[in-house]
Amino acid sequence: MFKLFVVAVSLTAAASPALAGEVASSPFRFEANGTTFAGTRTEDAGVITLRGQEQGGKPFRLKVKNNRVTGTFGASPVSFPVPAAQADMVTALR
Repeated sequence: MFKLFVVAVSLTAAASPALAGEVASSPFRFEANGTTFAGTRTEDAGVITLRGQEQGGKPFRLKVKNNRVTGTFGASPVSFPVPAAQADMVTALR
């Protein structure tokens, strides 16, 4: 469920282009299997960063780079690959 959430939010394109030297930030809200996640999505130099919390208050900070997700969910470190088909979509939407 959590991996699906990360991929779905990563695929969401930023709403407006950033000005020179400025990083675009887009809010998101996503529900998966009854759990709501909310936060912001930024992209800078090809790295997508997702920051926010799930409905129970557990914070997360994740980076998607080179078809891999790393970061923290609550107090736990996370690291997993983005599946190949989804990685192709992330690349295509950049």
